[in-house]
Parts: sequence; structure tokens; C-alpha cells
Amino acid sequence: MREQIFSGNPFILADPQKCRHCHSCRLACAAAGAKMDLASALVQKVPLAARNSLVTVDEVTMLMQCRHCEDAPCSRVCPLGAIRQAEGRVELNKEICIGCKTCMMVCPFGAIELVHRQATAAGGGSQYGERQALVADKCDLCYDRLIQGKQPACIQACPTHSLVMVIPERWRQAHLEQSARDLFRGLGIQK
Repeated sequence: MREQIFSGNPFILADPQKCRHCHSCRLACAAAGAKMDLASALVQKVPLAARNSLVTVDEVTMLMQCRHCEDAPCSRVCPLGAIRQAEGRVELNKEICIGCKTCMMVCPFGAIELVHRQATAAGGGSQYGERQALVADKCDLCYDRLIQGKQPACIQACPTHSLVMVIPERWRQAHLEQSARDLFRGLGIQK
């Protein structure tokens, strides 16, 4: 199952015709990022940060998040290697991140944002000195859910089913087949 999921860098795609901008995807993303269900996070007053954004332009709303680029600009510019290609996705290690904002500036989708670092290791320091107040954050495709055979939290939470996980080679093959059908129909070829 794991190799099937990661046969190319998958990403999440939204159908803006179906999206009703209810923010269910953002709430689910934030809870998944906190590694707890939404109700528990709210009761415990855990600060939540979604790793995706709903953007409305010309009355069309689209979910934007990391596209897990094959040759990710963010991974090339990170001075400490906190962002890297890993098992068909672009992985961010917040423990290494120093909050320099370089990745955020080069992301062509605006998918990386800065969030307050949560207390981690005892003492709160790192080999690079005192921890910075902010670190980079982005969609991780809910990797821990994927390896359990589950959908990313945003996809599961969407009431209109406007979100899908795209595996590039499968997507390409489906479009090739549809293009061939359209061409055959246009040429009057019947099967």
C-alpha cells in the first residue's frame, strides 16, 4: 500500500466548483497538525494552525497548500536542510528549522507559513543556539494517516468531496485516456 501511495509526489487538488468555503478542511488540518481530534484541541485550548489556506479570487474559492514539488525550490534553498524530499513528499523538520523565511519566499504557491514554535526538547535549545519564536509550517499530506491507509484529514472532512489526492502518473494516464476517447469521438470512430 505504501509504495502505491508514493509512486510520485502526490498532492491534494480542490475542485472550486464544489467548494462551499465551509473551512472544514482547515479545521481538520489544524487538528491533525496538533495530533488530536478537533473537540479535544478546543477543550484543551491547544493553539491550532492549519497548514492549508482557502483563497477567494473573483468569487472562486480554492484550497491552497503544498504541492510537494518534484524539484522543490524550498528544499533547495533551506540553509540547514530542514526541508527535503522524503518518500514521495516534501518533508519539513521543524526541529531543525531556524525560521529564516527563505523557503516561504521561494514557494511558488505561497504554501509555507510561519507559526510559533511549540516547546519541544527539554531546555528548548538547539545546536544553533536559542530557539527562534517562529518556524516554517506546511502541508505534510497527513503522512502519519497515509501510512495507516487513511486519507489526509482535509479530504476526509470535506462535506462536498471537493478534495482529492492526485498521484501524478495516474492523473496523467486518466487524462491521456480521456483525450483519446474525445479524439475517437471527434473522428467518428466507434468501438
